Amino acid sequence: MRLSENEIRALVLITRSEMPVHPHDLHEVLGLRSESVSRIITSLQDIGLVERAGGEILLAGTPLAEAFKRLYYSHMLMICSLMVRVDT
Repeated sequence: MRLSENEIRALVLITRSEMPVHPHDLHEVLGLRSESVSRIITSLQDIGLVERAGGEILLAGTPLAEAFKRLYYSHMLMICSLMVRVDT
């Protein structure tokens, strides 16, 4: 499975969000047309990374989505620890 840059950007925004994300928010933040956002969401949903719930998007509860979430947060932790070392 290979994700496009925009699919990864959308997935990161959805992963970071504490609340479900509305497609319009992805459209605004990513600077993409609504149709493109819709295709990205459908693609991520088809592979089990996101779910639609009442018109909003959230990270799926699948093993693949959980693996992405762990990977994302482990990288964020590593970046934060490097920043602390640079500041000291």
